[in-house]
Amino acid sequence: MHADPESDAALVYFYNTDSRASANVCLIVTVDGKEEGCMGSPGYFRTSLSPGEHSFSFRPNSLIDLGIEMRKFTLATEGGSTIYIISKVITSDDESRDILQSYYVNTYIGDTIGWVLMPEDEALEELKALRQWK
Repeated sequence: MHADPESDAALVYFYNTDSRASANVCLIVTVDGKEEGCMGSPGYFRTSLSPGEHSFSFRPNSLIDLGIEMRKFTLATEGGSTIYIISKVITSDDESRDILQSYYVNTYIGDTIGWVLMPEDEALEELKALRQWK
């Protein structure tokens, strides 16, 4: 599951522990304008990137795909680093964390969901129970 990054690359893990968020579809992961894979829920997606600023966007891989990229943000990476980012319901406890992007889900969930940077120790514990998607 966990891999060490090369000195000239960064590893980025996107993950979701909540199956309610997209139980019937996966999220298409787009990095720098290129589709890199699809991440189901619960599960994780890992990508290796060169150092520098990268753009990320996500959209549901559903029956009707409008091709509209959602949940966009940018992030700078450094060689030899590993970054863990969770998609989760935002709570008041998350105020002290780095929320990269959030949006209000006006569906049956009715929550605000966002991508949040996670400390490695917490992320590794959560990743143990998740399936890797490609």
